[in-house]
Amino acid sequence: QQLITDVYVDVDYDDTTIINVTSPVIKCNGDSGIALSIIERGDIDDEEEYYILGKYDCQLKFIIKDDTEEAQYEEGYEDDYTLNEINMRHTDYIFAAKGDDVESTKVLKDTWNAIGRDDENRKKGALNLKDLQKAVNEIVQSSGLTPVEDSDKLDDDQAQTHALNLIAYTDKKEPMCMRAALILNEDNITYKAAVRCTNETLRGECLQSF
Repeated sequence: QQLITDVYVDVDYDDTTIINVTSPVIKCNGDSGIALSIIERGDIDDEEEYYILGKYDCQLKFIIKDDTEEAQYEEGYEDDYTLNEINMRHTDYIFAAKGDDVESTKVLKDTWNAIGRDDENRKKGALNLKDLQKAVNEIVQSSGLTPVEDSDKLDDDQAQTHALNLIAYTDKKEPMCMRAALILNEDNITYKAAVRCTNETLRGECLQSF
């Protein structure tokens, strides 16, 4: 029988400190353990350092030893196992809106105007879909924002256009608002979307998520 020791997760991320909490000794007989990798975020006032975004490879690394009385004195041999990559997105740093924020389009407009045009990103494009409701669902899911006044639901199955209003809050409690107009065409669905938020990094990531 063998032992697995010094288990930790090696995350391919070099821009900040990673603290590894290794798992205790695990016997290869169905035992389980937990190994943690804690990625330290950068300066809260520097968005590029504070927000960890992107895909990163991960490997489970460990040492294998024979399960003997002398195991603690043996060096054993190193081995590893490739894990699924982690994908850090803007949605990991935003939270759903509640209450008046999602019940009133007027509240959204007031918040939208308070943020101002200087903190706005715009985008137009096309989705390779032929169903307006599916297009709305995709934008809502990808953006991670909360629909206002059920604007994610089409009242008319035969509608050719739709207006979508969304809102959420960043982990710094900054409101993030999106307004989008969608048009159903013969071959696809075109859209114009704008996001306002004082957090430049997250509003840009949000707008590029679909």
